[in-house]
Amino acid sequence: MPKSYVFGISPRSARLIAATRRNDPRTPDIMRAETRRLIAMQVKYGVTLVSDPLLGWDDMLRWYAMEWKGIKVDGINRFFEHNTFYRIPTVVSKIEPSGDVIRGHMDIGALSDSGHEYVVEVPEPVTFALMSRDKYYGGIRELSEAIAMALNEELCSGDISPRLLIVKAPALVHVDGDRYLDLVAEMSRVLLRSCDYEAFLHIYFKSPLRAFKRLRTAGSSYSGYGLDLTHDDLADVLDALKGYDGCLTMGLIDSHTTRIERVRDLRGIVDGLDVNCLYISNSSDLEFLPYGFALKKLKVLGSLSRGS
Repeated sequence: MPKSYVFGISPRSARLIAATRRNDPRTPDIMRAETRRLIAMQVKYGVTLVSDPLLGWDDMLRWYAMEWKGIKVDGINRFFEHNTFYRIPTVVSKIEPSGDVIRGHMDIGALSDSGHEYVVEVPEPVTFALMSRDKYYGGIRELSEAIAMALNEELCSGDISPRLLIVKAPALVHVDGDRYLDLVAEMSRVLLRSCDYEAFLHIYFKSPLRAFKRLRTAGSSYSGYGLDLTHDDLADVLDALKGYDGCLTMGLIDSHTTRIERVRDLRGIVDGLDVNCLYISNSSDLEFLPYGFALKKLKVLGSLSRGS
């Protein structure tokens, strides 16, 4: 059976939403307890690699934008084509990482205590740059490199020790992202320099196949790719995978519909793939779903990797 994990921001429970809205002083404790509960549920449902549900992030760039020197938050922008928004990182001087964003805002202790291997997530550097407003570096390459070096310091300076590093790159199928695929491959080498982590690049929100075909031969440092497979026919996916001998994560659990997948249907797709190193995951952040439906989909994910 393939291994499994869930990535991205998860929806908040009704209790946590209520505490956040009324600015309850107990909110950090409630959030911490809910984080640990969701990690425990991943274990219970049979998800192979556990992850932090990122309940305190709001968007994938939040804590980097708020804690790195050289970046200020200036306004909000729509998160690609969704009815959610993110704080716009505005780069005003040289970027200097704090070095503790990951440890400070992901519960590495709870992940370690779960008894399971785990994943850690970061934004892909070019995606980060494309989502930012640059008033200092003067070019996408220079900004992307500064971000990649800062993320490298966050990842490699502390004892994080993930089984997998998930690098999130939704911009590669938006905002002319395919213009920057060679730069994405180049920045992967900066991001992962001296980091002894296996890293998968996740491409999602639209068909990832065009970007995947280019990147798989571009000499990146990524050992695998996570593909949102909710947009393409299986025949097109199989065609894109011809000759590919790396690791693959199939984003089969659709994060944009409340329809609950049937395990036997997904197993039929998995069995039709000839891939030596295979994982399954959600297609994108589960935060786009109501809390109860997200848990049902988490259970399907675990059942698929358990073989039950």
